[in-house]
Amino acid sequence: MNSWKVLVIDDQPQITANLKKHLTLEGYETRVGQNITEAEFLMKRYDFDIAILDIMLPDGNGIDLYCKLRDKNPEIYTIMITGNATIENTITALNEGVNAYLVKPFPREQLKAALIQAGKILKLRAQNAALFQSLQSNRQMYENLLNSTSEAILVVDLDFKIQFFNKAAQELLQQDENALRKQMLHPFIEDGYKVLSHIYQQLVLGKTVAGYRVGIKAGNSKSIDAHLSADFLHNQNGHIDGLIVNLSNTMIHDELFGRILRKEKLSTIINLANSLSHEIRNPINILYGRLQLLAEEMPGENFNHAYQSIQRQIDRLLNITNLLAKFNLNREDSIPEKFSVVEVLQTVLDAKDERFRDKQILLRSKFEKHEYTIEGNHAQFQDAFGYLLDALFEFTPIQKTIEVRGKVSNGYTTT
Repeated sequence: MNSWKVLVIDDQPQITANLKKHLTLEGYETRVGQNITEAEFLMKRYDFDIAILDIMLPDGNGIDLYCKLRDKNPEIYTIMITGNATIENTITALNEGVNAYLVKPFPREQLKAALIQAGKILKLRAQNAALFQSLQSNRQMYENLLNSTSEAILVVDLDFKIQFFNKAAQELLQQDENALRKQMLHPFIEDGYKVLSHIYQQLVLGKTVAGYRVGIKAGNSKSIDAHLSADFLHNQNGHIDGLIVNLSNTMIHDELFGRILRKEKLSTIINLANSLSHEIRNPINILYGRLQLLAEEMPGENFNHAYQSIQRQIDRLLNITNLLAKFNLNREDSIPEKFSVVEVLQTVLDAKDERFRDKQILLRSKFEKHEYTIEGNHAQFQDAFGYLLDALFEFTPIQKTIEVRGKVSNGYTTT
């Protein structure tokens, strides 16, 4: 049984009755009308997949009605029927994008062939829409994965145009998502084009680019000192498709710790891209095939522009996929995160408090305001504080008081 919904509009009641009877027997959900007024009434209340329209109607032109249907549903498959075929009407209908053109009286087999073609096209369109939705979801997933790191990461093409970025990059460059997407990277760096060109040449020579000192021009604030690390992104053929750039603010991160992590993280992100790239390459290839099939099913200059537009979008998606050619997540890598060290210490103190009370040891804690955060391994800090308190527990006599004080300053933590 068919699940397509069909609208039939013809000024001859006998034709609409015969078509409704035939289409209903074939499994189509069919609604009919004799003029544009009735058609507009039905359009407001129902959605249709296929429209069979007479060109000459008592209150208007069927081609104009088709244009209204197309505005509501651009994917509707339309069959124009007429008892007075002219070259002018035929050309006008085809130029407007009508899918099929039948001259009354037409044999039932001719209508059946047009409906079979409509079903194929509608299925292809639905599959293509699902594939596009899948690719959009994958794109969001990749950006979420880039956001798993607190370091500023940007993926740029060979013209230094930004393709991907994470939230840390937005914060560092002080730009919202829409403003940053597809912008060039070099305006955000002092002597940016010169710097990025130099880095590109260093990578071409096989040299490592890590910890390169740059000035970041973010918003209206003064230049921010940062370290830039970069590496090439390659496609499956080994060709260079772009660069992955890591920017680290030296005023926030400990320099030595940052250098070690940048090297580890850059390697991690490059490996991650490779794995993710393979996940969406198959849907893209299927989309290519579906587009070619659609072009074969619906040839003609009227559709070439649409095919070319879709092809360009697929090529862009494929190019972005190639930019992520070397990503793979290694759980053993040390991935830092931002957190309040005082809050971590307080959590450990609260967890150990009952144990100390059993030994009649009173724990007191006093900390100043702790709006500052540090970047490091949260679990390691928690373990370190836990080991410290366990040692205090072992060596502190019963019925004693332990007072823990802490002060957080910008860049350093003392306890």
